[in-house]
Amino acid sequence: MYCFSYRELSEVMGEDEEVVARISVCIGSCGRARAAANWSVETDNTRMGTIMPGHISLWATSKFTTHHRSFLLIHALFPLSESEPTLERFIVAFLTFFVDLTHHIQEDRHIFIARMRDRTIPDIEHIEHVRTYLQANFRANPQQADEPQNIASPLNYAGWAQHV
Repeated sequence: MYCFSYRELSEVMGEDEEVVARISVCIGSCGRARAAANWSVETDNTRMGTIMPGHISLWATSKFTTHHRSFLLIHALFPLSESEPTLERFIVAFLTFFVDLTHHIQEDRHIFIARMRDRTIPDIEHIEHVRTYLQANFRANPQQADEPQNIASPLNYAGWAQHV
C-alpha cells in the first residue's frame, strides 16, 4: 500500500530558462517506486483507473487520496469486495497503518457491506475528485458482501486478517 502523492512539483530549468523536468517533492519510498517504474507526474492521469501491478487499489487512490482515513478505507474496500479474492499479502510501511485500517473497517463495517451489495463507492470524505475513477472500476460482488458480515469484528477475532 503506497501513497504516490506529492506536496509540490519542482521545475528544473535549463540554460535557456525552459522547463526541462518536473520533479515531485514526496516521501522517499514514493519517489523510489515512481523512479523504478518510470511513472512521471506528466503521465499520472493515464493511470487513474488502473490497479498497478502488486497493488490493491487504483492509482487514483494511491495518488490523490491524501487524507489518512479515506486512503485506508478505499484501500480496504477494493480487496474486500473482490468477487474472486486475489490478495496474498498486504504490505504497509508502518504496522500502525494496518492497525488503523482494521479500526476503520470495524467502524464502517455496515457501510462497506451495504456498498458492496449495491456496487457503489461509499460516501467517504476527501475522495470527491477521484470518485468517478473509483466507481467506474469498482467491481463489487453483492454475494461477497455476506462474507464480511459473517466474520467476527476485526478487533475481536484473533487471526481476522488471515481469515479474510
